[in-house]
Amino acid sequence: MERLVTLLDAGKNDTDALQTVNDEARKSKACNVAIVMFTNSKPVAERTVKGIPVSIVEITIHAVGSGSAWKQVPGIVQYTAIVEDGVMI
Repeated sequence: MERLVTLLDAGKNDTDALQTVNDEARKSKACNVAIVMFTNSKPVAERTVKGIPVSIVEITIHAVGSGSAWKQVPGIVQYTAIVEDGVMI
C-alpha cells in the first residue's frame, strides 16, 4: 500500500499504479480494488498524495462484496489507505 500511495503521489493514475505494484510483486493480484467488510482498522503509516494526508491502515477482511452479494472469507489481514475525508483507496 505504501508503494501504491507513493506512485499516486508521483502522478500515476490508479490503474497504472496498481499495475506497477502488481508487476513489481510478480503477482497479478498483489494489489487490487475490492468491496470488503472489515474490522480492526489499525494505523501503520502516514503519507500524502498531492499534499492530501493519507493514513495507511491494517484491516482484517471478513467478507468480499460482488455488488449484489457478500462472500464470507476467513479473517485476512490486508492494508488500505484512507484519505483525509474518510475515503478509502
